[in-house]
Amino acid sequence: MHLSLRTLCAATAFAVAASAQCFSVTTTTVAGNGQNGTMFDIVNTSTTAISIGSFDQCFFSAGTSAFIEIYTKPGTWNGFENAPSSWTLVGSTTNFAHGIAPTLDVLPIPVNVTIPAGATQGFYITGDVNTTVAYTSGVNQLGTVIGSDAALQVTGGVGKSYPFAATFGLPTAGRLWNGRVNYCPVGTGTVVATNTTLGAGCGASYTSFYEHFLTTPSIDLSNRAFAMLNTGSGYVVLPSTTAFVPPSATATNLGLGDDTESLISLSAPLPYPGGSTTALNVCSNGHVSTASNGAVLDYTPTPAEFLGWTNPTWAVWRDFICNATGNVKFEEVGGTAYITWDGVIGYVGTTPGTVTSTFQFQFELATGNVTFVFLSMDTVSISGYAGGEGWVVGYSAAGANANPGSTDLSALSALNLGGSDVLPLTLAASSRPKTGTNWDLSVSNVPAAGVIGIDVFGVTDPGINDLFFLGAPGCGLRASLDVTNAWFVAGATHTYSLSIPNNLALLNFNLFTTSAVLPVPAPNALGVITANGVNGKVGDL
Repeated sequence: MHLSLRTLCAATAFAVAASAQCFSVTTTTVAGNGQNGTMFDIVNTSTTAISIGSFDQCFFSAGTSAFIEIYTKPGTWNGFENAPSSWTLVGSTTNFAHGIAPTLDVLPIPVNVTIPAGATQGFYITGDVNTTVAYTSGVNQLGTVIGSDAALQVTGGVGKSYPFAATFGLPTAGRLWNGRVNYCPVGTGTVVATNTTLGAGCGASYTSFYEHFLTTPSIDLSNRAFAMLNTGSGYVVLPSTTAFVPPSATATNLGLGDDTESLISLSAPLPYPGGSTTALNVCSNGHVSTASNGAVLDYTPTPAEFLGWTNPTWAVWRDFICNATGNVKFEEVGGTAYITWDGVIGYVGTTPGTVTSTFQFQFELATGNVTFVFLSMDTVSISGYAGGEGWVVGYSAAGANANPGSTDLSALSALNLGGSDVLPLTLAASSRPKTGTNWDLSVSNVPAAGVIGIDVFGVTDPGINDLFFLGAPGCGLRASLDVTNAWFVAGATHTYSLSIPNNLALLNFNLFTTSAVLPVPAPNALGVITANGVNGKVGDL
């Protein structure tokens, strides 16, 4: 669909000017190596500002469900590779299918980063365990120009595990990013056109959940409990008042040391969504699974790794030191299997700490219900190992799972997990609302059961994030209903655009847009799911 801003601003009667000329710079695409991510710099060598619009990326291995993020920071990446707070997340994409080098895949993430004349901007393109961003290993090529034209230079950087974990290519060797930079000169305008995401789309259903505590002190689950009620196809997760059951004198000491695991047998099959098991694999670092995930030596708790493990896993994942003298215990009592971390410790710096954590998994063999029960949790001992700090608490279903985002478990009311991942209806701008150009937008994750879609443009934001009062809980409305356009669903993606007249009077004018789909059968009483909103501020840069 293509509309004109005249529809919204009838008094404006200016023709649409031609789009500004844009350019691309491509580095080598021979690959030869790869990592979850790559950091590199772009240097603006021109006398005017440039806007980085998007990236095309080579991958070292093909993938069909990759989770990809782009980060940026003013100035070079060098010296900030281990400083996440210095970086800003530009955007992300989930379930992204891609090829293998030398193929260049278009990353569906609008970048829209302006680099002033003569300035340097650092970038970090990274992804989860299903993602291997291609680079070429360098020899004394850290900072070497690996792609350029009259306006910009791309320089060699480093490989970087996700997220902000191990670095490859320091101190001097370098890693040469394999990709393409798409950019436009922004000339001598006065106002930068911007896009801002408003709220979130609805219609999602996930098989997994987690809370990611970035640091030891941030965990707030002491003396709490929550239960996972097995529905056959998924779980309902609820707060619980279930009590901690102290291990008895006859409980089995699993004898776990640091970064070890043990397989325990159950007296009856334990059902779980999608199957059942007569054994559980217990890893010293706080997670229990239906079989080994090959993660016994993985002491770096990250959601991306957790969601990619092969087997269903229940986790209070942290870099624990289990001293093989009785810290992790197992017993069955009255048809429930109890697995207890009984006073385990973590690291302070790179040496064992003294503050303990005690928590327990309770597995009901007849029902498949699982309860997490926490006593006192360590909020003091901060690890000094790269990537070893923090916790991931939750459940990951079998295989690669979509990322539902971190859930605040201390504020949990009810969470429904389904048998398959359904992503929320999502709206993204693929260009900025600049005068004399088209503002292009794309709706993704359109359900196959959708019949009718509606695009909405407005001049105000109603600010409604939950339409529960109309029968659509969790769905929002972030654009006033000034102009609507209906369309028939014809695939998982829908694109539309708005022509922005070449009129300086429109500078700083705010536009709002969103989309909705009416699936059959109806997902709620209102019969609709909505996307997030996008606020576009009109500019000439």
